[in-house]
Parts: sequence; structure tokens; C-alpha cells
Amino acid sequence: MLGGITYDEDHKRLWVATINQEQRAQVQSVTPKEIEKYNFKKQKKPIKFEHGTNLSAPLRTSYMTYHKNKLYISYFDKVRGGQLFAYKLNKKGLFKKDKMQDGLALPSENWSTYSQIQGISFDKNNILLSTSYGDFNSQLLIFKNKLNKPNYNLDLSEADKAIILSPYME
Repeated sequence: MLGGITYDEDHKRLWVATINQEQRAQVQSVTPKEIEKYNFKKQKKPIKFEHGTNLSAPLRTSYMTYHKNKLYISYFDKVRGGQLFAYKLNKKGLFKKDKMQDGLALPSENWSTYSQIQGISFDKNNILLSTSYGDFNSQLLIFKNKLNKPNYNLDLSEADKAIILSPYME
């Protein structure tokens, strides 16, 4: 089950959100060099990820992105809303070992989000969140990036702009 994919351009690493054998969220990575060396016709099995880390939160992933040396990973619940978690990476672009507990990576920060978020991106000053749920109109929610402010949430009422888009944007 894929719950997101992102590319860390600073460390040249492709991150993929997956689940482990215990059905817990994890992220795994592979470098472009490893992808280029991979030959399915010869190996006859899926590519091996170079690094993998089990996450303490969320339990599953709906979307993720890389931005300024952090992985932003989230899961939404259509009833209870969502939570966005930030994981700081070390100088090599990997999870910090001192931010682990019982073998699970601990997030450095988290925020509440609107319930139907399916994607996230950042530009110079903004956070862009896409909502999509079934055959209802999708939305692109634009927030000024205030993640450094205490008690800041990415709720629909806090969006600086909402653009209505066609259904099934995910």
C-alpha cells in the first residue's frame, strides 16, 4: 500500500511511504543511482530500498512531501480530521537515531489538518493542501506558512484561499 511518494532533492533520495509486517506506517528510500542499476528483467523481483524507518505516528500514511530537510507525513480520518507530522532528517538525509523510541522514529512537530487532505506541497511562502474525496469537488487550499507559530492548525477555516477543482484530484 502506497501512502505517498516524494523526492528529497537535497540528498538525492526518493522516499516512499509503505507499511511494515505489523501494518504500521513506515517510509523507505532509494537513490537514483540504485534505481539506475536496477534491472527487473535480470533480477525478477522488486527493487530493494536502501533505508527504511518505522514511524511512531501516524499509524498509516495518506500523503507526504519533503521540504527544507524535513519529511512531512500525514494521515486523515474522514470523521476526526487529520494530523500532519514533521520528521527532521540528519545531514545525510536520513532519520535521526536520537529521535527514535522503541525503534520508531519520533516526529519533531505535528499539526491538526482538515479531514480530506490528500496532498501537500510548499512554495516559497505557502503551504498547498489538496482535498479530494470521491465524486465531490476537490479543493486546493492555500495557507501562509506559519508552521513555526504555536497552536497553528491547517484547518479549512484557516485557509487564506480555496480554489475549487474537479472531483478525483488525488
